[in-house]
Amino acid sequence: MTKETRVVLEKQLLRELLVFLDDEMKSSYDMVNTGFKRVYEKLKSIIKETKEIEPVSCLLELFEGRFYHFTNNVPCIAMEQIKQEEILILKLKGRCLPIKLRQWLWSYTLHNPQKLKENEWRLKANQTLLGVVEPWKSPIYAMVFRLVRDALKEDYAVFNEANNPEFADRIDSLVNQYFVLTKSHSAYFVPLAIPIVLIFFSKSAKELELLNIFAILIESYVHNPLRGDAIAGSQRVWRRLALELPQLFRHIENIFSKIPLVKKRLAILESPSEIFLSWLQVSFVGYLRVEALFYAWDQVFYFIITSI
Repeated sequence: MTKETRVVLEKQLLRELLVFLDDEMKSSYDMVNTGFKRVYEKLKSIIKETKEIEPVSCLLELFEGRFYHFTNNVPCIAMEQIKQEEILILKLKGRCLPIKLRQWLWSYTLHNPQKLKENEWRLKANQTLLGVVEPWKSPIYAMVFRLVRDALKEDYAVFNEANNPEFADRIDSLVNQYFVLTKSHSAYFVPLAIPIVLIFFSKSAKELELLNIFAILIESYVHNPLRGDAIAGSQRVWRRLALELPQLFRHIENIFSKIPLVKKRLAILESPSEIFLSWLQVSFVGYLRVEALFYAWDQVFYFIITSI
């Protein structure tokens, strides 16, 4: 096919697309639902004999990724129910949530169908590069195995009081898969995986969906230990404390000033702001009671949703 012919065909196809959209789409919501499905099927049939038209194919892929798969895995339902969900989200502020509602809120924030597809390919590619048969049996599997069990025994026993070996295995699988996906590892990934494994107890830790949720959490919503941004976060907390609770700020500053320099160095504390560093590195896992921790995470996800 010549370039001129391809240009003509593309114009014809795009013209048909616009005419069809004009007839079928009454709103952006319709576009997400049955309207787009009809557009998608019609365009597929139009270009069936002209597969070389790359821009149009790319356009279809864009539509399929952005619209056909509804974001946040919320079913495409009546607009009235969408409005009811928005009202429900606003009511979550300051509430202690039941498990089903908590699962929905966390999934609503952390699930991303587009990222799921991307991570699937990344995982397969890195699995091949690392030469591992199963991604949950990564090259650092033995180290992660010991790290997880030591952490649950010494620092996070409250999360596994029944000593359930399956709980440790699920954390193993998640952390190992994340290593294969990103080729990165930190001891802080273990405590950050604990709430995800607990809340999404019905999801297999060997499936891509839970890995995708964990990856989005690490890369977008927590102080990633590999970036060292918990230091900047602790400094922001310290400055905000000075503005909103000046008496507490001065009290902590006064206590810190009386600590001998030698003890500060032994504790690796150069300034009062570093008091918050260990909290932020694990997003309060191990520092708050289980329900208090989940409540704090609920409110963070509420803030993320309502800020978008």
